[in-house]
Amino acid sequence: MKPHELNYTIIPRSVASDYRSRKITRQERILYEWLRMIANPYGTAVVDMQGVGEDCLGNVSTSYVNKILLSLKSKRYIYYESRAGCRGSFEVKLGDVILPRKDTGDENHVTSIEKYFTQEQSVEPLSALAPIAGSEVRTELVIPSQRSVAQKKKADAAFSSVGELMKVRGYDTDTETHPDTESDDTLKKRTKYPQNEVTPLAFIPTSHVEEKAKSIASALGEKTMGTLLWAMREYGEPMVTVAWKNYEGSKGYQTAKNKGAYFMAVLKGNKRVMPHS
Repeated sequence: MKPHELNYTIIPRSVASDYRSRKITRQERILYEWLRMIANPYGTAVVDMQGVGEDCLGNVSTSYVNKILLSLKSKRYIYYESRAGCRGSFEVKLGDVILPRKDTGDENHVTSIEKYFTQEQSVEPLSALAPIAGSEVRTELVIPSQRSVAQKKKADAAFSSVGELMKVRGYDTDTETHPDTESDDTLKKRTKYPQNEVTPLAFIPTSHVEEKAKSIASALGEKTMGTLLWAMREYGEPMVTVAWKNYEGSKGYQTAKNKGAYFMAVLKGNKRVMPHS
């Protein structure tokens, strides 16, 4: 890269298109553009929550900056490693940076951050179990590998009919069988957890657990976040993570008409076979 080129920043036109189509919010667009301006020529920006808030978004809290960063990451505009419990500055990776490739000499190579998400997903199921007590971690890590095939077969066989698949949403059965009628329990849940009614696209996660819930809800084509947020509260992130791995390896991953219900069937099946401490 020539010295005079180091002073220029390229922003993809797709950002403007995504903003006009409401895929990203105004604040997300502003922060993303700022990150590109402060990044080095290779697409790495060193970020401090408080500093970014003051320089870019004005008088906002660090938690608000964190929400926007998490949202941009969930939409794969940026990537950074999980920062649970961490403070201080950290590196944020940005894609769509034009760099020369040493192996081919191509001067118009556009970088991508997809590899970081692939690497994170390959190790995430193990790291997701870390918060559990040591003895429980060892149990959780061993059991899925020993019983994964049996769990997949159990899920495929036990929940083959659509009727049974829908029963796993017992906490919200009334609204599914009678769309115009809502049970008292459902109304209470909506009052207590208003984010349940938000679409996965519009949902802004505030934690690693919510970020994972959004990712799974989007992959399942869920209309709202209610089912996955409920699953995280009811079963816990480790069990949801194991269920997602088993779901991806089951025949219903490709054939189920109602993927959300099928996943919940796998999750409920895992609860019956997983050991309790």
